[in-house]
Amino acid sequence: MRTIVQTFAIMTALSFMAASPTIEARDSAPRVASRGESRSVSTPRITTGKSTAAPAARPSTGAQTSRPTTGSASRPGATGPQATRPGSSTQTRPQTGPGNNPGKGNSTPQRPGNGPTTAPGGPGATPRPGAGPAMRPPTMTPAPRPHRPTPPASYARPMPPAAWRPGSGAPTIHGILGITFGTGFNLSLDYLYGAGYNIAGYGNNAVYLTDINVLNYIWPDGTLFYSGGGLAYSQFYYSTAYYDPARYNAVRSRMISTYGLPVTTTVLPGGGYQTTWFGYNNTYVTLTFNASSSIGGGIRYYTILTYGN
Repeated sequence: MRTIVQTFAIMTALSFMAASPTIEARDSAPRVASRGESRSVSTPRITTGKSTAAPAARPSTGAQTSRPTTGSASRPGATGPQATRPGSSTQTRPQTGPGNNPGKGNSTPQRPGNGPTTAPGGPGATPRPGAGPAMRPPTMTPAPRPHRPTPPASYARPMPPAAWRPGSGAPTIHGILGITFGTGFNLSLDYLYGAGYNIAGYGNNAVYLTDINVLNYIWPDGTLFYSGGGLAYSQFYYSTAYYDPARYNAVRSRMISTYGLPVTTTVLPGGGYQTTWFGYNNTYVTLTFNASSSIGGGIRYYTILTYGN
């Protein structure tokens, strides 16, 4: 038995010794390349538990390789050293000096309305309709004003008493609304338009006004009457639908403080009144309160202020 065991051990050792040189020669001995093949040496890798992949090679930094040049080469879109960035100093921007803004001329820029531009109504401006004889129609029918009194068939100026003579306190009345008695029709219209009065219409030797300030009272309607080529007299109307002499009394007090005591006062039929002041050169002022028919129909009570020559 002992002999068998020893024999088995010897055989096992011989087998191990015979196998070891063969594995070592296969893994480490260099192979002689045959003719026509390239020779290479395989280096065994060492496994450490980490990835066995070789590290990626970094970009070469040798003399043959260089970063993108920034010398003569320009940015994309450039055509040479002369090319510049958009908006740089070498590019020509729109000039911003006086008079050279886009859309401007070669003169100093101006704000709207400044400089040679003519203001409305100034010299050279287009005249507004009715601003002059050449631009006005010959007549302009006024809009219906139902509260105006019906025009009388004729007008008779008041006459002073035969014994009356203008004294030192007699008023001097040259005209009305800045228009002197005797001023022509067209000249009067020019003045009234230029002064900003509300002209409702004109024609047949009459100019019709609305909302006129006379003696610090507003009169809803008024008319300037012309005769013989010039202003003859004017009337201003205020009316109520019932008997109310309040406006008459207030204006009468104002006129007494302005012109002095009236020359005549007359009681009219129906409870009306008429008061008159006379001045130099046949001028006069009359204040009347009386019932009369209106253009719109019916009877209204009118306070009428008249200036005449």
